[in-house]
Amino acid sequence: MRGWRLSFILGIILSVQARAGGLPNDEYHTAYSFFSEGLVLVRTGAKEKALSSFVDARRKLEVISRQHATWNPAVVKSLLQKIDAEIIPLARALGITPAQIIGNAPPKAQAHSAR
Repeated sequence: MRGWRLSFILGIILSVQARAGGLPNDEYHTAYSFFSEGLVLVRTGAKEKALSSFVDARRKLEVISRQHATWNPAVVKSLLQKIDAEIIPLARALGITPAQIIGNAPPKAQAHSAR
């Protein structure tokens, strides 16, 4: 009887640890799904929806970078670069400054250059 309780408790502990360790992996796969969806939407001409999917993917990866900085940083960086490569021309085609989405510059930077 005692062995059963110990096995049960160890099983719970191990499953909690496995779940906690899987979180960045799950988030990455969600981000990749958003990215893939964006690619399909670009091909079908749904530019606004595609941009939204790319932004969702980027946000997921930013969370991984902040909360799990040691989880496959090269993989996260690579997908971020692919997403940005899609966002930049798509945003420009929609009349949006890419920096507003990617965050490399303040959103009002374009307003001064438009004068």
